[in-house]
Amino acid sequence: MSSSTVPGCKLDYEVTVLTPPWLADVETIVFHHGLGACQDIWMEWLPALVDRYRVVRFDMRGHGRSSRQSPDFRLDMERLTDDLFA
Repeated sequence: MSSSTVPGCKLDYEVTVLTPPWLADVETIVFHHGLGACQDIWMEWLPALVDRYRVVRFDMRGHGRSSRQSPDFRLDMERLTDDLFA
């Protein structure tokens, strides 16, 4: 598990890389869960993908192991996009 800090929040994420060493330039798949879930929702996909791709899963603000937000916090598309790229 790793974390990245963005303004007002610490985001939890996990990068899984189990590709063979001779596959030097592997593509990355980013799994982004919906509201009310967490990155663990994608666990069953890992066995089918990790031998060919780098897989990144993260918890959105207020979900899973990422920081909780105050009840009046407004989640909008701009903030979700910023979090994804962080």
